[in-house]
Amino acid sequence: MLDKDVQEALNRANHARKKEDRVWGSIRKIQLPSSIVTKSTYELTLGTSALSILIALLVLEKRQAVRNRKRQRMQGYKGITLYSDSVDIEADGETLTTLTGIRHRATLGNGINELVQAGYIEKLDPVKDPKQRFAPSVYRLLNPNTRLALVPPASGTLLHSNDLHYFAVPECLFTADASPSFAALTPEQKRLYVVLAWCANQGQTNHFEMTSSQLQRLTGMGSQAVKNAMDGLEVNRLASEQEFGALFRKLHIHLYDPTTGALLSERKRLVADDNPRNWYEVGSKGTLHHVDFRVSREESESLLNQLLKERGQHATQSGDEVTLCCPFHDDSTPSCGFNSRKGCYHCFGCHARGTTQTLLLALLNGDHEEYYKRIAAIRGMEITLRNPDADKTVYEYRDKYGRLRKQVVVCWDEHGNKHFQQRIPWDKSPDGWLYKTDGRPMLFNLDRIQHARLIVIVEGEKDATTVTNLNMIASGRQVVGTTSGGATTWKDKLVKNLNPLWHEIVVIPDNDEPGNRYGDAVMASLQKAGFTAKRLSLSGTGCKDVTEYVENNSSEALARFIGLDRIESIDGKRRKEPESDSDSNQEPLDPSIIGQMLGEIDDIHI
Repeated sequence: MLDKDVQEALNRANHARKKEDRVWGSIRKIQLPSSIVTKSTYELTLGTSALSILIALLVLEKRQAVRNRKRQRMQGYKGITLYSDSVDIEADGETLTTLTGIRHRATLGNGINELVQAGYIEKLDPVKDPKQRFAPSVYRLLNPNTRLALVPPASGTLLHSNDLHYFAVPECLFTADASPSFAALTPEQKRLYVVLAWCANQGQTNHFEMTSSQLQRLTGMGSQAVKNAMDGLEVNRLASEQEFGALFRKLHIHLYDPTTGALLSERKRLVADDNPRNWYEVGSKGTLHHVDFRVSREESESLLNQLLKERGQHATQSGDEVTLCCPFHDDSTPSCGFNSRKGCYHCFGCHARGTTQTLLLALLNGDHEEYYKRIAAIRGMEITLRNPDADKTVYEYRDKYGRLRKQVVVCWDEHGNKHFQQRIPWDKSPDGWLYKTDGRPMLFNLDRIQHARLIVIVEGEKDATTVTNLNMIASGRQVVGTTSGGATTWKDKLVKNLNPLWHEIVVIPDNDEPGNRYGDAVMASLQKAGFTAKRLSLSGTGCKDVTEYVENNSSEALARFIGLDRIESIDGKRRKEPESDSDSNQEPLDPSIIGQMLGEIDDIHI
C-alpha cells in the first residue's frame, strides 16, 4: 500500500502529464514557473539572461532527480532517504554556458543576481573538496511567492508537487546533440519562444491566435524585434505564424515538434512502413544507421522542383518564396506559397498550411516510402526498411472509442517457442513503443463489443480473432469474440464493459487445465455481475481451442456448436440448416450430451 502523500503526488503528476499532453504530446518536458509572467500586466518579469539561467537550473534539477531515483531503486528502497529538505543544484560556469549559450561571465553573474533578487534562487557557499581547486557554485531553488526553499518531491515533478503553477518547454532543446538547441538561439528568440510556450499552456493548445501588440507587451520587445525573432524560430522549425486581419495584425501561431520539425497539430501514429524510425542507411560494411529525414533548404528545393517537373507544373520564385499549384485542392492558378528557408507553406485558396514534409508528401500522394527514397537519392545513400513486426503477430487492444491502448506481440524464437510481449504507444522511445511484461487489463475487441449482441469469450487473441472474422450474425448484429489475454489474465472488473440487459455471453475456454481455470474465473465474475451466461466445453471434440475446432471442422460447425437458434448468417451468407444429421461433417451426438454441452440460451427481455 502506498503512503497517502506518495499516492497524492502520483495523482498530481498524472493529472499534470495529461494536461501537458494537449500541447506537447509525449515529448519530454521541462516545467517552468508561470510566475515569470506577471498576472497584472502580462509581461515577462525576468531578463533574458536570468530566464535562461533559471531554465538551465531546472534542467539540472530534473537530471539530478532522475539520478537520485535510479540510486534509490538500485538500493532497493531499504529505508534509505536520498532526498534532503531542499533542492540544491551544483553548477559551474561551463555547465551554465553550455545550457544557456551565455559566454560572458559578467552576463552570467548579472542573471544570477537578478534571480536572487526576484526570489527564485538562493546562492549558497560551495562545499570545497581539497582535491578541487575551484568548487562549483551551489544554488537553492526557492518558491518565488514565499521565498521558501522548494521541497524535493517523493514522486512526480518539482513545481507541481510544490503547488506552483507552471508551463513547459521541450527538454530535447537542452541535450548535448540538440538541433536546434536553446543555447544556439538569439536572446530575442529565447524570450519569444518561452512566451509562446506560456501562451500555449494558457489555451491548452499548440496552435492559437494573438495580436502582434500582445506579443510585444509579453516579451517587452519592439515590433521589428518580435518579427525578426519569429523569423528565426521559423527557420529553426520551432514555431511559425500566419498574419491575418489588417487592423490589429492578428497572428495564427503554430508550435513545432523539435525532434521531427513537424507541426504538433499534425502529429499522428504511422504504420510500420511509413514510420521513419524503421528506415535505415546501409553502411559500406552492411551496418545499419538511423536516418534523420529532416530536409535542408537545398534538399527541399531540389525535391520540389523534381516533383513539379514530373507533374508537368512550374513554379515562380521571388526571393525565398515559391508559388505553385496547391496539391490540396483543384488549383488552376498557383495559389500555394512555399518558403524553403522557413520550411513552411500556406495556400491562399484553401488555407492549407504546414511544413515542408507535408507539402512534399502531398505531391507524392502521401507515399511515405517514396518520400524517404527520394531524400536518400538526393543524399546519395542507400536505405532499407526494417519492419520490426514483419515476423510477428500483433493484436491491437482499443478502447470503446477506437483509440489504440496497447498491443500484444506474439513471436517465436529459433527453437519454435512462443513468446508474448505487451507494448503501449510511447513517442519517447526510438521505435515509438514502451515494452512491458504486463499492462492494464482490458478486453480485446472492446471497440466492437458495444455494437454486438452475442459475445463469445475465449482464451487468447487468436481465438477471439477467429470468432470475429467468421462474420457470424446473431440478432442482426455481428458476433464478436473477446478475451482478456492469457489463462491468468482475467479480472472481475472486466465485466463492467458488458451489459447484462443487452449482451448474451457464451464462454468457450481452451480444452486443458489452465483453460478450465480461466473458464471458472470468467463464469464466477459473470454470475456475480448478474449475467446469465453459457459455458461450452471442447472436451470430446479432440480440439484444444476454438481456432483448431474451426480448422478441423468448419465455420458452420462452430455456429451449430454455439447454438443454431442464434446464428443467422456466416460471412454474409444466410445459413441453411442441414436436413438431417448426415448433412453435417460431425458424427451424431447423444441428445443428452448435446443438452449438456450447449444448454439453452433463453431470449433476453429488456
